[in-house]
Amino acid sequence: MIRVIAFISGIILGIILFQSIAHAEDTLVDPLSMGPSVRLKDVCRISDVRPNQLVGYGLIVGLSGTGDGKNTFFTAQSIVNMLQHFGVTVDKDKMKVNAIAAVMVTMELPAFSRAGDKIDVIVSTLGDASDLSNGILLQTPLVGANKVTYAVAQGPVSLGGGDAGKTGKKKAHPTVGRVPDGGIVEKEITCPIAVDGKLSLVLKNSDFTTASRMVKAIDDGFGAGTAIAINAASIDVTIPSEYTDNIVGFISTLENLTVTPDVVARVVINERTGTVVMGENLYILPVAVSHKDLYLVVTGEGEKQEGKGAAPTIIVSAPEISTETMSNALGAINIKPTTEQITTVLDIIKQQSTESPTTPETGGKNTAETKPEAQTTTQSQGKVVILSTRVKVGDVVKGLSSVGATPQDVIAVLQAIKAAGALQAEIVIM
Repeated sequence: MIRVIAFISGIILGIILFQSIAHAEDTLVDPLSMGPSVRLKDVCRISDVRPNQLVGYGLIVGLSGTGDGKNTFFTAQSIVNMLQHFGVTVDKDKMKVNAIAAVMVTMELPAFSRAGDKIDVIVSTLGDASDLSNGILLQTPLVGANKVTYAVAQGPVSLGGGDAGKTGKKKAHPTVGRVPDGGIVEKEITCPIAVDGKLSLVLKNSDFTTASRMVKAIDDGFGAGTAIAINAASIDVTIPSEYTDNIVGFISTLENLTVTPDVVARVVINERTGTVVMGENLYILPVAVSHKDLYLVVTGEGEKQEGKGAAPTIIVSAPEISTETMSNALGAINIKPTTEQITTVLDIIKQQSTESPTTPETGGKNTAETKPEAQTTTQSQGKVVILSTRVKVGDVVKGLSSVGATPQDVIAVLQAIKAAGALQAEIVIM
């Protein structure tokens, strides 16, 4: 039986090689004809116009016995230093700090923030405090990487919603909280927009094709030579003379120009949830993959539909293959079996395709009728999934799922297809 299965695999591979040449044109996709247009502001940003991260060390008071323990020495020292600032002298060895928690305070300062603006801050425990509920953050200076204070933070801590569960007491993450509008900007950070009559655009996802299309869109909107692509991630734009005194108006018009971004072919797989995300028009070339008891074959076959090329179908065997077709396919790879051998193999395939396993849904009866797009055939040596031409990654995932493949199986098969060169895309495992 193993020898027969191996012979069948060789036959299928021969058919793949024979018919993939004839249908190669069906797999070509024009990238310029697909994809929505988006605004420039959604695919790029102006250089130097960005947020800045601030950080500070502070104390949260008013906790109901859920603060730091006695072994958190830096909390006790911080309390002593704070009280000394108010003229109070204490012995840190005699202090109880379970009502106080030492925390790190972080804030993201948006571009163009003005003095007096209020911004949310995040607090996170440093010691062994177990719960920050109902605590109050004392005034904490927030500094940048240059050690300059740009904001201060103070206010009540909010933990937000949590998972109540059965007891109604469980919180989402009680050692991290937020102080809404707790940060106040004290010092502004200058964000230069234009230098010497030019501004620089930085792509969020660097790509030469997208950069080239952006240059064309800008030149079409403001005149030839307005934009120059420096590389795949940076574009220099000369501010037109009529906008010299209205840079904001120029940027507003500029960022609302539209472009069709080009993206790298990518398949993202979440192994824990079994989620597979892929591009709409990501096709797979003819290939055959064997994984455990699964056999996946992309044959390059399929009937053409008017205006749509070849329609993808999912089957599990090929009983309709004629003796002549199989003979020609095998001959293309210098395999010349006798007519009797071909007939024997075809009979085996036909026999396997007509066998239908019993299922609970049918009350234990055999079911020979299944949907064309998701037929399944159980064999003693495994399960076979055969896909026709113009097969997308989604078709492969659907076909494998129809025969009970696990997310791990799907990942292994897609990685094998990529290794074989039949999937021209990056695979990202989350």
